[in-house]
Amino acid sequence: MVALCLYATAQSNAKAALTIGDHMPSLTLYNVINAPNKSLDLKQLKGKAMLIDFWSIGCLTCFESFPKLQQLQNEYGDQLKILLVSPDEKAEVQSLFTEKRYDRFLNNLKLPMIVEDSMLASLFPHETIPHIAWVGADGTIKAITRREYVTQKNVADFVAGKNIELPLKIDAVDFDDTQPLFSFSNNTTVEQPKKIFYSGFSSWIRGTGPGSGLVNDTASGTTRIFIINGSILRLYLEAYRQPDLHMTVDASQRNLIVKDSLRYFFPRSSEQIKAEWKEDNNYCYEAIWPLGTPIARIREKLKKDLDDYFDVTTEVKVTMLPSGKVQKIFILRENNTPQN
Repeated sequence: MVALCLYATAQSNAKAALTIGDHMPSLTLYNVINAPNKSLDLKQLKGKAMLIDFWSIGCLTCFESFPKLQQLQNEYGDQLKILLVSPDEKAEVQSLFTEKRYDRFLNNLKLPMIVEDSMLASLFPHETIPHIAWVGADGTIKAITRREYVTQKNVADFVAGKNIELPLKIDAVDFDDTQPLFSFSNNTTVEQPKKIFYSGFSSWIRGTGPGSGLVNDTASGTTRIFIINGSILRLYLEAYRQPDLHMTVDASQRNLIVKDSLRYFFPRSSEQIKAEWKEDNNYCYEAIWPLGTPIARIREKLKKDLDDYFDVTTEVKVTMLPSGKVQKIFILRENNTPQN
């Protein structure tokens, strides 16, 4: 970390989270790497549009954005300043530049990185990354978005000073996936039962990323399985949980007999914003069981719940390829589709 005196000086300027229409405070940023100077005074950027991209080492999607961001910086030159902001330690980030697997993302990257950050993150709190803050040339916050909205047209309008109306990215920064997703405490006239066992679905939860887990809680005497913001295929992957079954990423391992495949996976060729697709096609699932329930029984119930809720029939078939290799194929058939 940088010296506490430097952090305290900068932190004194960052009082509250910013939103659209607020003015960006004058700050001096420290721990700058991949740039000639080790600090950056935002006053020097007055009159320039600025994109602040929050990222972290564990986020592959963040790395995939870097070449596009560099291209935008090259195109707009002094009219635009793009900053890459990470909470990761300086040595960790610097080591990435020596690893071959990151070459395609970092070889031609000349964007300044602010590392070991907490100050900018306090101004723009977030749960999921990439998280993009758009600061206009006049110093006001114009937008806070997901990466999908960093398009050629949006950036061109932004740099030109035009009004951009982009969906505000709202993150549930206090979301705690260790707590049950569903509450049964609304009825205050009835004493809460000591134990509650159930399974249930919800739609996509805005502002938090995907997640899953299986938790045995001896204090409450329960086993909890949960999947947060998962596609239908991701939910089934958790239900079947078999070695060498990767139907979410391997198209050869899935056979979908459906009317509209867009419900199940997002095609790369689609012009729809992926974040919008997720809102319509991602789900959450949770089940609370008595502690000690066999995991096979829990996953079988998950499969049945999924089949019933989505009105489909599913199975995994094992086939032998001409090469002699065994391949698993996940088959999903919507119940309203005709049989062959």
